[in-house]
Parts: sequence; structure tokens; C-alpha cells
Amino acid sequence: MDQRDLDEAVARATGERLARVRRRGFSLLRGGVMEREPQVVDWDAVDESFRVGMQRPPRKPR
Repeated sequence: MDQRDLDEAVARATGERLARVRRRGFSLLRGGVMEREPQVVDWDAVDESFRVGMQRPPRKPR
């Protein structure tokens, strides 16, 4: 499939004019889809870093 075929296929599928599809700049992916490792957050560790006491600190004697 070349660029013209892609633009025409997108125009047919979306009902848009070919000129509008060309302006949008659709392109074929080369070399396959790049998969990335998911970003994982350990919310327990994040929560632990913000842990604060709920009691007031003792008053210093005057």
C-alpha cells in the first residue's frame, strides 16, 4: 500500500474529502508497532513517603 492508497482508503472509511485526508497527514507505520513496558506506580510506596503523624508534637516547656 502506498500513500495514495492509504489516503483513499481513509477518505472512503471516514467520508471525508481526499484533500482533507491528505492535509491530516496519515502515514503507514514502518517496522511494526513499538511496544513499551507499562509504567507501574507502587502506590503503597508513594503513600509511605507522604505519611504524616496525626498527633501534635509535644509542647516544649517554657
